[in-house]
Amino acid sequence: MIPPVVSVSVSPDLRKGGWCQTFTGRKFWPLDPRPEDIDIIDIAHALANVCRFGGHSRVFYSVAQHSVLVSQHCPAEFAMHGLMHDAAEAYIGDMVRPLKTQDEMIAYRQAEHAINGAIATRFDMWKWCHNTPRSVKRTDDATLATEAKWFMGDTNEWYLPEPPLPIEIVAVGPFEAKRMFLRRFEELGGKL
Repeated sequence: MIPPVVSVSVSPDLRKGGWCQTFTGRKFWPLDPRPEDIDIIDIAHALANVCRFGGHSRVFYSVAQHSVLVSQHCPAEFAMHGLMHDAAEAYIGDMVRPLKTQDEMIAYRQAEHAINGAIATRFDMWKWCHNTPRSVKRTDDATLATEAKWFMGDTNEWYLPEPPLPIEIVAVGPFEAKRMFLRRFEELGGKL
């Protein structure tokens, strides 16, 4: 007896892993990111609601505000990269450096890398996608030192590779941080 022919259609949307819903209502697959799933509103909203330092700062201080500061203090040609350097965290959260750099976190770093690739494609940022310019990294480190000074108290035992920036930081709430992020994105030529 010949078994009946069964037609199985595979959806072109079959994706790796599960998905999460974003602020704008999109489905986003962290393990299978695609440029068409990326929305700057989602990035700004999520980063504005993620607190730096794993939430251990004296006051709420968002990744969105941090990203704006990095962007403002980078060389002008790298300002958009400075703004977007932590954009993947909008989809997979912020992980503190001491944990993120460990060998056991390879899957997180791979997901972050793939999401950064989708973001780079979506916003035509390929030239900086996989190689963060040294000036952006240095500015990120100097911003970290500045934030630690203002929001973390005693950091004498921290290893901070760059000195703090000579600025005062006043933390803003999520609504204002989101607004700042989107305004900076538009200032740098991004389209909402």
